[in-house]
Amino acid sequence: MEKYLKTPLYHGTDDFIGYMSKEERGEMKKKCFLMIELLSKIYDVNGFDKVYSGENSKEINDILDYLIAAHSALKNNVFYEYNDTYLTSSLQEAIKFSKNAYHFGEIGTIAWKLYEGLSIINYELPPLNQEQQEALDSIIGFADHDPEPVIYSFINLPIENLVEENGRKKEFEMALDKETGKLQSHLGLRYKGELSFTGENVHKFTLEELESLHPELKTH
Repeated sequence: MEKYLKTPLYHGTDDFIGYMSKEERGEMKKKCFLMIELLSKIYDVNGFDKVYSGENSKEINDILDYLIAAHSALKNNVFYEYNDTYLTSSLQEAIKFSKNAYHFGEIGTIAWKLYEGLSIINYELPPLNQEQQEALDSIIGFADHDPEPVIYSFINLPIENLVEENGRKKEFEMALDKETGKLQSHLGLRYKGELSFTGENVHKFTLEELESLHPELKTH
């Protein structure tokens, strides 16, 4: 039985994140969760979901979506665990993730969108303590950089380190040809453990490079 996955897996991210150390990413993640907790409470206390639920506005609906995501993340929903590396066998899906990653990935986007949404409902933040202000400044600062979407391609990853996005293995094992080590269908997966973004089995591409290699891809 093959021990290494022969189907390429992709990770879409922002190159700015790639230059951060593990410690810096961990600190930024804590700041995002701190602001998500603070901001979601503000929306909840003000009855946002009830007050605005009847409004047919894309901006309002987007805030509601991010508020739901915030609550899921704060409840340790398995889909919002950020200690693993999320991968996909779909290059098009990885491209989509890379273009949405410049707020520090999904968790940073939730924090930024909830903060941005305050202006839509004309709510002014009260004075913050030092820890909260530093977290907010980091989130705002992160949003100021120009997006640099990149895709990492991985081959020959250890099969034993891969699970589905929900932490299970059932669909993964069903889709995996154990003799060839290849996937028979597209899946979103998580890599358990420390994943190196360098080495002979890892390649990094900009969207422009991918477009020249695969003209059929939608990169814009």
